[in-house]
Amino acid sequence: MQKIRFGEALEWNLNIENPELLKGFVPSFSLQPLLENAIKHNIFTKETPLKLMIEQQGNFISVSNAINLRNAGETSTKSGLSNLAERYQLWSGEETIIKNNGKLFSVSFKIMSHENSNN
Repeated sequence: MQKIRFGEALEWNLNIENPELLKGFVPSFSLQPLLENAIKHNIFTKETPLKLMIEQQGNFISVSNAINLRNAGETSTKSGLSNLAERYQLWSGEETIIKNNGKLFSVSFKIMSHENSNN
């Protein structure tokens, strides 16, 4: 829906190395907030689009985007990412990998083989 809303100002790419891993599980509503955060916190236009990448790397799924932060705007509680990481850790027993090198922001987590991974 966001692609319809933003048109050419928003680009995305989905890269899956091993389609067999698509049978695995990630927590419900774990990818959506990452994509929404990228849209919320970055400036993008048709001339300089926001490029979102969702990719499978080994047994991990990663969501990343180039950083072009807004100067001001919507206030943030800054709790979305920490809530997601905490929920994922409780669900899976695994850590969320968050990287920010100033140019690229990414969040990765392991794809689990069954829905109730920590049980």
